[in-house]
Amino acid sequence: MFGLNKKISSWEKEGLLKADQVIAIKAFEKEHKSGVFGRGLIGVALFSIVVGVLSIVASNWYSIPGELKLGVHVIVNAMLAFVVYSKSGIVREGATLMLFGLTLTLIALMGQVFQLGGSWAGALTLWLLATSPLMLIYGRTRITASAWSLALTFSVSILA
Repeated sequence: MFGLNKKISSWEKEGLLKADQVIAIKAFEKEHKSGVFGRGLIGVALFSIVVGVLSIVASNWYSIPGELKLGVHVIVNAMLAFVVYSKSGIVREGATLMLFGLTLTLIALMGQVFQLGGSWAGALTLWLLATSPLMLIYGRTRITASAWSLALTFSVSILA
């Protein structure tokens, strides 16, 4: 309630609010304290930890066995697929977008680990064929539709 009490007092003095309205506003604000600063601080801390872990993994990428890389990636994709299937709303949309992108990285990782020597056009085609049903069934917002449309447009323009 940074400065809210001061504003409410000045509005009350100006006659914009009555005493019962002031009491109701203060009670509402006290009851609905959001704790945005604390959640934001926790979010920044968690983001820093994730970036640190990713940096360590990236710096030792060639030391990590291919089977471990693939195993972890498949587990992450499976967990995201479960979230897409079981949740709804913004959680489902976010998981759908993450699964859409991570499926492409899984295909690329398979090519790297197994030295498949395939073309990037084949990987892109496989990615779009594998993820289009996901995006069409579970995508509900403009963001998901835009991501899929951009990927399709980009892929078709490059493959043509």
